[in-house]
Amino acid sequence: MKRKIVPLEGWNEQTVVRFIQSIPDAHLRYTEARRHLGDVVVMAAHRVFGSWRRAVEAAGRRYPGNCKWVIAHYRENPIDFQQDISNAALETLRARGFKKIWRELVNEQPPLPPPVLRRCGTTSCLNLVPSTRKFCDMCREVRAKESQKRRSARWHAKPENKVKAKEATKRWLANRKAKEE
Repeated sequence: MKRKIVPLEGWNEQTVVRFIQSIPDAHLRYTEARRHLGDVVVMAAHRVFGSWRRAVEAAGRRYPGNCKWVIAHYRENPIDFQQDISNAALETLRARGFKKIWRELVNEQPPLPPPVLRRCGTTSCLNLVPSTRKFCDMCREVRAKESQKRRSARWHAKPENKVKAKEATKRWLANRKAKEE
């Protein structure tokens, strides 16, 4: 795919800055700008300022960047709670839905759900199991053996597999006789 060549005529620092100042905040992200404003404006900003983010910042606007860098920064540089730290950064993480990382930074343990027990899925069994499982250990083993028997029966039902099974049995018997002698 060929890159579009943006003509430099008419696009200088002042025109790019004025254009960026006139667009709404919703279109300041790089992908939104390309979608709604077109490639010409974005590529002109690239040519003049080196990147879309630098052009937005040169226009005096705040680039609506991703919050992942905040998380990476706090993971690399743990918060020292002895210092006077504004809780605004932590609360913004919490408000934006980063509750897991917020708990990690504040050292708060997530609340444990109460254990929910219910009866085993087998009708004849009266054992109680956690809600994350369907069967108790004993019933699970029985069901696994039953399903293995069904798979084996399906395999042996095919004519080509019957021949393979007979040959394997003959080899096994021959090996057994050889070991006994």
